[in-house]
Amino acid sequence: MVVQAWDSTGAVFKTPVSITVTGSGGGGSCSPATIGVTVCSPTSATSVNSPVQVVASAKSGVAPITAMRIYVDGVSKYLTNSGSLNTAIAMSSGTHSLVVQAWDATGAVFKNSQTIRVN
Repeated sequence: MVVQAWDSTGAVFKTPVSITVTGSGGGGSCSPATIGVTVCSPTSATSVNSPVQVVASAKSGVAPITAMRIYVDGVSKYLTNSGSLNTAIAMSSGTHSLVVQAWDATGAVFKNSQTIRVN
């Protein structure tokens, strides 16, 4: 990886950096314990900073999960065609409704709703 910066004169500074990535990716260790949507982060009624890291996964009892979507205050903010997600979403300070919804291949809908506070 190369870290790059510019100063006000337009001069460019570059430094190569070696990194090692470990873990399972795609939502990390967030596994649904039961059928439905499991939100591992943030947890309900917590205070977090923006951007809010949302980590969730979903499980159906009959078919693969085909999509997941995040809604903040009723507005769609993120969509993935996967059974798990791990993304950061910018939110203003205050209390927000966070809904993570998932669909399986049969069209069944699963959702997890919670209220969070952004500092």
